[in-house]
Order: sequence, then C-alpha cells, then structure tokens
Amino acid sequence: MTQLALTPPPTEPRGIGRAPRALRSAAAVCVLAVVAVLAGFGLSATPAAAATAPACTVVVVAHPDDDLFFQNPAILADIKAGKCVSTVYVTSGDAGMGTTYSRDREKGVRAAYATMAGLPNLWVTTTTTVNGKSVTRSSLFLSKITLTFLRLPDGNPDGAGTTTSGGTSLQKLYTGEVTSLTTVDTPRQTYTASSLVATLGALMSSANAATVRTLDHLGDYDQGDHSDHISVARFTSIARATYAPKATLVGYLGYPGTALSANVTGKDLTAKQNAFLAYAPFDASMCKTLAACAARGDSAWLARQHLATEVHTEKPIVPGNVARMAAVTSSSNAWFLGQEDDNAVDGVIDGFPGDSSAEWATDGKGAGSWLQLNWLEPVQIDTVTLYDRPNANDWVSGGTLTFSDGSTVAVPALDNGGPATVVTFPARAVTSVRFTVTAVGPATTSVGLAEMQVWTSGSVPTTPDAPVTTTPATPTTPTTPTTPTTPTPTTPTTPTAPTGTTPTTPVDPTVTTGNVAVAASVTASAENRADGQTAGKVVDGVVDGYPGNHTAEWAAAGGTGTWVQLDWTTPTTLDHVVLHDRPNGSDWVTGGTLTFSDGSTVAVPALANAGGAVAVPFTARATTSLRFTVTGVGPDTGNVGLAELQAWTAVPVAPVPAVATDVAATATVTASAENPADGQTAVKTVDGTVDGYPGNHTAEWAAPGGGAGTWLQLTWAERVTLDHVVLHDRPNGSDQITSGTLTFSDGSTVPVGALANDGSATRVDFSSRVTGSVRLTVTGVSSTTGNVGLAEIEAWTPSTGTSATPTPTTPSTPTTPSTPTTPSTPTTPSTPTTPSTPTTPSTPTTPSTPATPTTPPAAPTTTPPAAPTTTPPAAPTTTTTPTTPSSPTTPATTVPSTPVGPDLAPGATVTGAVGPQANGVGSWIQLGWAKSVQVGRVVLVDGSRAGLGITGAVVTLSDGTTIDGTVTVDAAGTASLVFAPRATTSLRVTVTGVDGTLRNYATASLKVYAG
Repeated sequence: MTQLALTPPPTEPRGIGRAPRALRSAAAVCVLAVVAVLAGFGLSATPAAAATAPACTVVVVAHPDDDLFFQNPAILADIKAGKCVSTVYVTSGDAGMGTTYSRDREKGVRAAYATMAGLPNLWVTTTTTVNGKSVTRSSLFLSKITLTFLRLPDGNPDGAGTTTSGGTSLQKLYTGEVTSLTTVDTPRQTYTASSLVATLGALMSSANAATVRTLDHLGDYDQGDHSDHISVARFTSIARATYAPKATLVGYLGYPGTALSANVTGKDLTAKQNAFLAYAPFDASMCKTLAACAARGDSAWLARQHLATEVHTEKPIVPGNVARMAAVTSSSNAWFLGQEDDNAVDGVIDGFPGDSSAEWATDGKGAGSWLQLNWLEPVQIDTVTLYDRPNANDWVSGGTLTFSDGSTVAVPALDNGGPATVVTFPARAVTSVRFTVTAVGPATTSVGLAEMQVWTSGSVPTTPDAPVTTTPATPTTPTTPTTPTTPTPTTPTTPTAPTGTTPTTPVDPTVTTGNVAVAASVTASAENRADGQTAGKVVDGVVDGYPGNHTAEWAAAGGTGTWVQLDWTTPTTLDHVVLHDRPNGSDWVTGGTLTFSDGSTVAVPALANAGGAVAVPFTARATTSLRFTVTGVGPDTGNVGLAELQAWTAVPVAPVPAVATDVAATATVTASAENPADGQTAVKTVDGTVDGYPGNHTAEWAAPGGGAGTWLQLTWAERVTLDHVVLHDRPNGSDQITSGTLTFSDGSTVPVGALANDGSATRVDFSSRVTGSVRLTVTGVSSTTGNVGLAEIEAWTPSTGTSATPTPTTPSTPTTPSTPTTPSTPTTPSTPTTPSTPTTPSTPTTPSTPATPTTPPAAPTTTPPAAPTTTPPAAPTTTTTPTTPSSPTTPATTVPSTPVGPDLAPGATVTGAVGPQANGVGSWIQLGWAKSVQVGRVVLVDGSRAGLGITGAVVTLSDGTTIDGTVTVDAAGTASLVFAPRATTSLRVTVTGVDGTLRNYATASLKVYAG
C-alpha cells in the first residue's frame, strides 16, 4: 500500500482569544526568563557565548515531525537528562501547501517539545542572525530547548520539488541542479549549498555541539526515503565534519526503518506517542489518534528508532582513491541495463564490448551529460583519473571538472580505447566534484565512463599497464568486506557452485515434492542492488555466490533482524524449506525463524557456512507468505544473505495420458530476459502460435541483447512425465540458437543441437523422466545473433497406448496475418545503437518511416558488437507488427469481484504532482518499478470512508498506453479502475473528474494489482 502524496491543506481557521491575566503575566515573565536563558547558554550566536556554552545535542532534520518519528526516544532521553537541546528544521515542511500549513506545523513541534520537557507550552520566538542569514528561533520557557526554523522549501519525496517553489529542492541543491534555494516564508533568505553548510555549522558551533543527530546520511536517493531526509543528512554531515569535528554524528533511518523490527516499547513508547499526539492537532494532514495512525501505517514509525548504520556500511575517508567513498549521481544512466552511475566508481575498469555491467552509460545522451561525486566531509584532492567507455564509438572528446568551491578544471579528450586519462591540478579541499561532458565523438550515441578515480593529495594514482581487459575481474563486492585477503576471482561464464554446495540447478528432494519458491514474489528488509545481489536471487535457481558468482546470491548489509519474504497470490501448502547460506567463509547465518501468514513459526538451525543445503521440515501448512528472519550470525558476519531459498510442497505426479500430449501450456513460464515493451514475452513460447518476426513478432519470445547463457523455463504445479521437447527458433534469418541444454528438476541434463533457423520444429528426444520443471539454456548462437529467443516450445508426454507417438503438428512456415496492422511509427527499443554498416535481410519489409526507440533500450546502450548482426532486434528495426499503436487508449473493463495477486505498490518508487485545480483535476501520482510488472487494477482506498470525490481517472503506462474509464466507487469509498492486464515499468494515475473537489487524501492510499 502506498500513501497518496496528494494532500492539500484544508482550511481550518483558528480563533485567537485574549489570554487570561494570569497567563499574560506568566508570558511576560517568560520573555525575561528566556532572554536570560539565551544569554546563559550561548544561543545568541555571539563569539563570546560560544566559548562558555555547555555541550549541547544539536538535532538537524528536514521537516517538523521528523525528529518526533525517527529520533525519539533519543531526544527524550537528552531532555530528561537535562541536556541542552537545539533542534534545527531545514525545510518548512510545506509540501507546496502554503505558509498557514507550515506555520501550524511549527506550532505542533513546539507543543511536542513542551510535552517532552513536562513544561507549559510557553515560548519566545524571535528572528536572529546566524552566519549572515536571518532565521526564526523559538525558546521554551525555563528550559535548555531551542527550535530553529530555516523555512526552505519542501522538495517532495522524489526531490522534484513543488510548484510553489518552482520545482526546486534540497536534492537539486545538493547535486548541483540548482545553485540556490529561497525560503518559502519570512524572513526571505537565499541559500547556496556552501552557505547552507556554513549556517548549519554556525548553529553547531554556537551550541558547542557534543552530539549531532540527523537523518540517514549513509542512504541514497533511490532507496525509499524522502529526498529531503537524505539531503539534510548529507549537508549536516559535511557541516559537522567542517565546523564541529569533535562532535559525535548519529544518523537515523527514515521511512525504510519500518522494514526493521519494532524496538520502542514501554514507557519510552508512551512518552514518544504523547509527544506526537501533542503535535498532531496542528498538522492538517496528520492522523490525530493512535488508532487512525495504525490504519495509515504512521504508528510503525512511533514503534521504531533505528540507526542508519544498521542497514548501511560507513565509508571512512582514507588516503588514496576516494571515489568509492562518495555518493554518486548523474544526469542520466541506463539503469535498466545495469549500466548505472555507481559503476563508475566500482573499481572495475571495463565496459562494452567487455563487461557492460562495469561501466556507467547514459540513456542515449551526449554533450551536457554529467557524473558527480559527493563526500560527507571535505577531502583534499589534486588528481582525477578518467577512463572512457572502451567501445570504439562512444567517446568523450572534452569535459570539465567542477568542484564544490566553484573552481573548474578543463579535461582533454579521453583515450577512446579506454586507458587512463590523468588530470592533475593544484590541491584543493572539496566535498564534491562533477565531471561534465562538453564534447563527444561523431559516432557517440550513449556517452559514459568505465571508471572515475579521485586521488587525495600526496597519493600515487595507480593505472593498469594494459588498457582494459575484456574479461575483467569480478567486482570486489562491498558485501564481503571481512574477507579482503581472498583474491577476487574472475567471473565464470557459467556460475561455478562453491565447494560443498549443491549443483547450480536445484535438485528435487527424494520425496515427491515441488519447489514453489520460483512462483513467489520476493521482498527483503535490504538488498545490494549496486552489485546485483538482490532479493530475487534467492529464487533464481542458481545456488552460488561470492567467491563464485556473486550476482547469483542475495546479500544485505547487516546481521540479525534481516529478512527475506516470499509471497504467493493463492494459498500454498508447504512441508519443508531448503536454505543455502552465502558460500563465503565469513558471512554466516547461525539461526533464524520461518514465519507463515497464519502467524505460526518454525525455528531454523545454523546454516552450512559453505553454502550447502539445510532442509527445515515441518508439519504441512497452507500459507500465502513465508518470511525467513535471521536471528543469529557468525562473529565475522558483515553482510548476511542467502544463495538460495526453496519452498517445497508435496504435489501428485500428473497421470500420463494414453496419447502423447503437449503440456507446455499448463506450465508457468519464466526467462532470464524478455521484451515486454513489444509483446515478445516468455509466455509467448506456449501460446500455441508458431510465428515471429518477420511475421507476427508478438507471437514469439525474444531476449533483448541475449545470447549464450540466456534461458527459458517451464515449471508445473504438479510433476509431469516427459520424453521429448520440440523447439521452434525465432523465424528470422539472423537470430539462431546453435546449441543448448535442457535441465530438469532432478538435475539431469540433455544436450540440444542447432535449431532450424527458419523456425520449423526441432525435436529433442530423451529417456522418459518425471520432472517439475524443464529449463532450456542457450549455450551457442550464430555470429549474426543479436536477440536470441523462441517462437514456441512444446513439452510432450510419452504415449502409453499402442499407437505411435504423434509428431506435433506445427506449420513449417510461420502463420502471419495477411494484412498486419502496422503503426506509422513502430517502437524499436531493443537495439538503441545502429551498426555503422548493418547487413539487412535480402528482402526486408520496411515501413516508410522507421522509428526511433521510445522506450528504454533492451540491449545495453553501447556500441554494437564488432560484427554487427543482420537480424532485427527483439523489437525489429525493419518491420514490426504491433497490435496497438504507441499510445492507444483502451476502455476500462468490467470490475472483477476481487483483486488478483499481491499489492504491487509497496515495491515501487513514488512521485506525484499537484494539478491545476489545487489537487483537483490534473493531480497525479506515479509508481515506478525497477523491472517490468503485470498490472490490471488500480484501487484508491479512502481511509476516512467519506469519499475521495474522484469520478474519473486515466492510467498511463510506461509504453505510453492510456486507460481511460469511469471510476467505480463502492460504499466504503474505495475507487477502482480495472483494465486488461499488461506489462509496464511505471503507472501514473491522473485525476480527470471530481465530484466538487478532491478530498480526504490524508487518509487515502493507492494499491495496484495484476488484475
């Protein structure tokens, strides 16, 4: 469930009556007393006061309420201990909703701090000057508590900013996208990044900070937290390092902290709740009772307080190459192909045509592209070493280095072959450096870097003697810091199972069972996306990990409390689970718990440290989820995880029909890659239609850029008996499978020879066997292959009758519609870079105006291989036959009674914008997923049950498809829009009709289902 970001301020006039005489007299005394307190504790920002000020705790947060949710009960403990507490709110928390709303939030935190201190809510609020900036400061009567409000604009969760502030944000200030920010309330002030750091530093210095508490300074912008939280924490870290280096810095998790266990209980929880309840009446968008907060999910924050170091690894600055200790941002990156900006500092100097996952590539961009490194403290540097992408086409022919102090250094043309280009300059202390591409070579399509190194003064840059190897060493993953002495192996083409582990294909237990883990959706408390060690790897069927193939395992920074969960759309009966630990010798799970959807639990013993299988049997139970929580780890563990998790259920073996039968269509189909943008998905291999490009390309499966190593798997709910498989290659003349392997659930394999290149049937016979799955792995392809795939796969049972096994009837010539429906501008996402001298098929059918790709390229944004292929890409560049135009409008269908599958919204990133009618018509919210998901139902849940007022909405998908229909609203106020399921990586809901005004967003949430 995703909370809606569309929350306008309801107008709640607040009458201000005249205070009783006694209270007015007390207030007068308060003014005098507070003046004395300010002078006594050095909070007037005068030089003399700083020298005599007692040591304070300085709290720096983004919004009024961040401290109450994420840093309590730590602040409560400081106040109870009688410490001086100085809290700084960097933004107004306005959310684009005006100063009335933000001023009310300031009143709320004042009430909360008075409650925490056990004092009357009596404050003196003044304007004071700090580092040349006018700020608003409130001091609590008879206490050592001050609150300072800088009132900069709220940047929205995604950092896009609000319309009120012109789309500016702290994130854009931090990354250099804007040079300054102006406050949204009086006193009007303008801050640059350096003046903001200096102002925070002055506040720390004047308070004689002993401890600085902030938000998640170690997290990143794409990890589920609010962009303001991350930005404020990073600015605070720099300020502390520069102006208060002796102070202890403590960072706290924001939104992602809910993934960890509840740890605030008893009197601490009660006190934290009381402080929040004192604040809540002043925030029009906030729940007002604990019960209402529980319904919205806010109560999860109240029950938790977690440090940033619990899920992130600190990166202390050490002399040498400090690039890997920086946070990396860029103007764009081909994240969908693994060519992310973090790859530029991964320590691996390589890229396409070698290891494309080791380089940073932009999403089809050239001059003007930039890559920026930011540190959490100043670093003294004098050298930057740059390595261009090693392919022959994409070439940086000029650039500029821009430092946080505003100075610049020109960068000459980089060596196009990939060797080092060293740029030296007079030493300077900086907190960021940006490399901007100012010129590119004529053949450039997607500029980028293989590596960027930044060297501290006095250190000696190390550059390899040879330029770039096409088979680089496996990146030294940060998930195994405890084993630095182990040499990093070269990544094998085929994953090598560690010693003592089971083979790379899961083996069925001796009982008749099926592993249903592959049919589940997978989530985890944390994962390492940067190095490919994501939660989904626990069900990929490959039992391996570092020091073997580290991309085949799941790893999370941390230890006990870490969890991974499988969810099924329908109840599944399980009777045992098999777990494989990460196979390295350091990271070791010594205990755990399995938790099922009915609340029952099963204890898990220590796993085999080398990665071998550990079976955990239990009484059979039906469940829709299975969570494995780590409760114990070995002494050397730094990054806990699993190589594989299998969930087994006893299922019968399907009876063998008397006549040979193709059972492929009854299986679940998965693949290593597919092309959903153009309908070339894995499931098309069992649709009963033997066709593909140059005929009906939507009837085939294609893996963009795929070659050897690509796989497709059929998995059955009950085991089947097979004796032969029939394969149909993609029928175009270029993409051809020349060899492969069939792997069955018992671990047995059967070799596959070359498939018929015209797409006709290739039969593979083998001895009859019972299996729960069959996987085709491509081991060889033709030299012209660009996007491997299949038109169809058939899995045949043996015949038990007297007649001979019939040969499956499949047309040798693909059946193509006589008049294909071709849009005027077909999309061609899979091969963004056109070969300089492409070889076209002898008689291609070419549309009059070939189109430029409109969706992210499916193959890496790289120069094509040295020997360009004749074949069309997965979405053909010559002739396509899409069944729908690029931006079709599909009417909504009748609403089914219940949703299909789990809610997909929690796994998405969220953005939103205010429409032209103050959150009425035109308002929208958008979800984005890292990989394609199937969507078919959007549900807006109204927690108030009073109605959202939505009468119409349009859903827009990543391929440009729009679904426009009347929204169905039930008695509970839940609004639904249902449509034909389709694959997408993003979903935007735009309000097109309202009943009066859009309302009750504060209690609304968005859910997305497959149907």
